[in-house]
Amino acid sequence: MERFRMQEQRFTALREILEYGVYHVVQNLKIEGYTSEEPLPFSEKKKGAYRLWQPGEHWGDLFDCGWFRFTGTIPPEAAGKHLAVLVDLSAEGLVVDQNGNPVQGLTSATSRNEFPLGLWGKRTIELKDCLNAQGQIDFWGDFTCMDIEGQYRNNGRIKEACLVWVDDLVRETFYDWVVCQSLFVGLCENGDAYGEEVGQLLEQAASALGTEEAEHTSAEVGSTRERMMARHAYGEETSGLDKAGERLSIWLDPETEPTRKRQRLLDHGRVTEAKKYLEEILSRPCEQTTLTYSSIGHSHLDLLFLWPQRETPRKCARTMSTVMKMMDRFPEYKFTLSQAPVYLWLKEQYPELYERMCWRIREGRLEVVGALYIECDTNLPGGESLVRQLLYGKRFFRKEFGQDMQVGFLPDVFGYSAALPQLFVKAGVPYFTTNKLSMNDTNRFPRYTFWWYGMDGTRILTHMLPENSYTSASVPQMAIYGEYHDTDKDVCPRGLQLYGLGDGGGGPGYEHMERRRRSRNLKGTPPLEDEFVVDFFKRIEKNADQYRDWHGELYFERHQGTYTSMAKQKKWNRTLEQDLHTLEWLCSLGGNYPRDWLCEVWQDVMLYQFHDCLPGSAIDRVYTQTQARYAQLHLEALHRIEEQKQFLAAGLNAEGMEKPVAVFNPAPVDRTEYLERDGRELPVSVPAYGIAVVDLSTAQPITRTDRQGRILENDWIRLSFCVDGTVDSLYDKCAEREMLPAGQRGNRLVCFPDENTHWDIEKAYLDRPGQPARLLTMERYDRGAGQFLHMTFRVGKASTITQTVCLNNHSARVDFRTEVNWQEEYQMLRVQWPVEVVAEQAACDIQFGHVFRPTHHNTSWDQAKFEVCAHKWADISDRSGGLALLNDCKYGYKLWDNVLDLCLLRSQNCPCEHGDIGKHSFTYAVYPHRGDAWDGGVVREGYCLNYPLETVRVTPQKRRNVPGVRVLSGTVLVETIKTAEDSDRQILRLYEAAGGATEARLALDGWRAVSLCNLLEEPIDSEDLVITEEGARIHFHAFEIQTLLVEKTEELL
Repeated sequence: MERFRMQEQRFTALREILEYGVYHVVQNLKIEGYTSEEPLPFSEKKKGAYRLWQPGEHWGDLFDCGWFRFTGTIPPEAAGKHLAVLVDLSAEGLVVDQNGNPVQGLTSATSRNEFPLGLWGKRTIELKDCLNAQGQIDFWGDFTCMDIEGQYRNNGRIKEACLVWVDDLVRETFYDWVVCQSLFVGLCENGDAYGEEVGQLLEQAASALGTEEAEHTSAEVGSTRERMMARHAYGEETSGLDKAGERLSIWLDPETEPTRKRQRLLDHGRVTEAKKYLEEILSRPCEQTTLTYSSIGHSHLDLLFLWPQRETPRKCARTMSTVMKMMDRFPEYKFTLSQAPVYLWLKEQYPELYERMCWRIREGRLEVVGALYIECDTNLPGGESLVRQLLYGKRFFRKEFGQDMQVGFLPDVFGYSAALPQLFVKAGVPYFTTNKLSMNDTNRFPRYTFWWYGMDGTRILTHMLPENSYTSASVPQMAIYGEYHDTDKDVCPRGLQLYGLGDGGGGPGYEHMERRRRSRNLKGTPPLEDEFVVDFFKRIEKNADQYRDWHGELYFERHQGTYTSMAKQKKWNRTLEQDLHTLEWLCSLGGNYPRDWLCEVWQDVMLYQFHDCLPGSAIDRVYTQTQARYAQLHLEALHRIEEQKQFLAAGLNAEGMEKPVAVFNPAPVDRTEYLERDGRELPVSVPAYGIAVVDLSTAQPITRTDRQGRILENDWIRLSFCVDGTVDSLYDKCAEREMLPAGQRGNRLVCFPDENTHWDIEKAYLDRPGQPARLLTMERYDRGAGQFLHMTFRVGKASTITQTVCLNNHSARVDFRTEVNWQEEYQMLRVQWPVEVVAEQAACDIQFGHVFRPTHHNTSWDQAKFEVCAHKWADISDRSGGLALLNDCKYGYKLWDNVLDLCLLRSQNCPCEHGDIGKHSFTYAVYPHRGDAWDGGVVREGYCLNYPLETVRVTPQKRRNVPGVRVLSGTVLVETIKTAEDSDRQILRLYEAAGGATEARLALDGWRAVSLCNLLEEPIDSEDLVITEEGARIHFHAFEIQTLLVEKTEELL
């Protein structure tokens, strides 16, 4: 192996010699720039600050923009040579034609994934695209001061803008060398004997080329390579900020220099001789293989990540203009593009480019892929959000292109909910592909082509990319790796390859296409065949009965920090989901249904669920902008909800009431609570999705009485606090059971060191005791029908916590209403509740049901799940009952050793500059219960905590009937009530919530059942539905989703 690595280093040095023999500077171009803080359209390109620029000068700070004009003449001595233009402004750019239409994208660096293969970037422009009508060099480019991943490069300096001549022989030999060296490395790394023969031919090529300079530089190349190879899969991370608090590049800059400094003339005789040995390797066709790749170009476009939101459409234009350019040059090139907003932005902002894309779609070279609206996170969005991702995504592509999307396309999402298979299949999506689990940090995921079974038993044909990359470099080394590591090639000798750079990298460039042409049918590496993603799945579906299974969630063994990072974003997402849920229900009961407004808001909410935005791995500017929009939408939603409540309340019966108040229950569970309004309170019972009218004049005034002691107690529980604010006893009076283990405390607020990024939690904290919060004050009082304990704490170096603990007389649920002034860096705040229960697993609420996660760490698979995602609650129970820890906006739980441990806040500043520093408010609650999560009421309490009752004064007008639905029997909940997308009928979305088959008996008031339908709201024939006189009976499997289409009865029309 040592000999192999020494050879590899020397071959890399020779590759660099060839690389810098390709381009030779003829002359620098004149650079005129018009810079601005924000982008300007082509028609206003000269409104920026003007000046002449020289290479080496600093032109912009991070995310600054500029229109640059490049001019020059072609000297006589360059006549007859292959000429091109190189532009590198340490920035991303878009070259445009004389009318401002996109020609191609530029970027200063390829990607950290491309470092071992050269550092050219996309900086080369064909001369014909740079000439004006007079044959002179004169063209414009629209630039942003950042690289493809939003990083600040080279201090925003202009590196070069020059006319060069291209040594075509050296260029061809360079690509020959890259492919042959990659073949050699791939074979040797995987123990293939053919690698020795390839290595011998490379040695002969090296001798012919001349190795004197290579020997001199190989040590330096080796050290550079070692630094590159030692990097984390996401790059070597820095603190994210410099001493002044400004954002640095997260990843180290590539070591590039201007072409003029590194260019070299190579002896064509030597190059020709070396090329003969390389051609000997490249001329040998593939003889046998256990894997063939269906290969297609791809660019992973992050919509909200490391740059301002305004920059994403510009990145899309840079990428797709490059794709169109490459299609013109390489007729075999096919490309796949997902995400509806990408198409919408390009259609609106770059119509000429969009027309070219549509032509390529019709031609059959550009594939529209992906059934979801965006490549969203699937851990954190609510169930209805995932339904809308599919509904809006598939509807858009049907309307725009007449195509039905059949592939769930999520290559980079941080884990996959066990609810997904059912959602995909019920939306007419039979296939799913991803890659992320190849990046697990503990266990190697064992499957590549398999049937994935969801929590309800639905299965979907799933494929993991064998190369373990969705940005393949199109080199033999990666293809060979996939062949050797694909554990399912014995039953599926086919793999999917997605090649090309992401974000502003422009997908595949010249380098990808040249490498593919040399390696698509090459001995020693799997062959490549150009094929759409959906056609790949149709091909492998033929052998589907041979594929192995995977049951349950696809848990990603990294990025668990994203369950908590950027807490305000997560709270806003849940708030808007609740707003939309309530508004759609109310508007479905009568009055005007704001279909267009709802569609617009859902599109924003879905966009913000992008897998780098909602999880918390974007930059501060993204969160500043999206949270401002969230706040605006929330206010608009509240206004519409209030108007609709008033409209509905005006038709209610309030006869004989002095101060009638309508009480709306937007939750799918019956509830009895104390209602507080205008300084008075009274008990009220409201059925699921029901409306009750109460007389506020009969309510009792709310008074406050100060109390002594540290005990809260009602008919259900007794809660005792210690002098430090922790709980030493939680006694369930109904079950006659202490819920806390002897000698252990509940409500332990603990701060842990967390020296990591927004993505990941530092696992070392698991072995550290942490720093408990220090109690400052405690105050006990009664207020109306509730008992309260008000406490303040100091935690960390400079943070404070204020808690109001509330135990109402009607419930065993204890709410901890919490406000935190969080001023920590690289710390993590958690609350811990040990449970006096022996259980090997805990129930965790997810979309449309719950799953079970281990409470132990016996195996490496259990150990990897040190942090798991849950929505409204997690519960540890035995046969008799247990304890649930609920929340209104948190997701990250640790469940080991029968401790309910909820992550409340983190404080990283990478990539978001100041993380979660600031003020936060949230509520968590504990709920002791008998039985399991369903029988014990945990599911009910989760909804009640997250969907408080709504009220409005009743001003009686004309009486009107209000439709409704009641579940008379069966373990079923109505998750959503909305009006259909294409008619005035209503949609009732129900799911089985207890984990067992059941038949639901529904009573419909003012509605009649029409049929079951799929998630796209298309009617289906199903024996699961029986329409009855009272409403309907529907059969459910465990955790099954059923969607019922209903229409108003005649008395409501």
